[in-house]
Amino acid sequence: MELITLTAFIIGVIVGAVVTWFYLYQFHDASLKAELESNLEQTHQQFDEYRSEVNAHFVKTSELVNNLTDSYKEVHEYLANSAMHLSNLEITRDMIEASNNDDIELKADIAAPKDYAPKKTPNEVGTLSEEFGLDKPEQDVTEPKSQNQ
Repeated sequence: MELITLTAFIIGVIVGAVVTWFYLYQFHDASLKAELESNLEQTHQQFDEYRSEVNAHFVKTSELVNNLTDSYKEVHEYLANSAMHLSNLEITRDMIEASNNDDIELKADIAAPKDYAPKKTPNEVGTLSEEFGLDKPEQDVTEPKSQNQ
């Protein structure tokens, strides 16, 4: 009788272990999958919120820069009008002429940067060069000493 009881106990433990393992394996995978999907959805939501915050930031920055530009124009116009009313005509003409000349000079001085070296001859193709624009060092005029001495 003891042998039958012991055998039944061992078989029960084995069957219980298999059923428990199968049960935990199935539900553990399902809960892990649900947790991963939840984390993924939360990450997508946080990313969407961040993206809309970045968009709002750039829209607000653009508005502020436009307001700054408009304010600068208003101040400039106010100063120009005040100068015309408060100073004599000759000073006003000088100011207008000076501001017009400054704009022309600034525009003439600005040139787009080159991404190539200029051609030295008409048939040569302008290419990038590490030595472009660098002064070459003067070569030593003294003769090198021979190693036999």
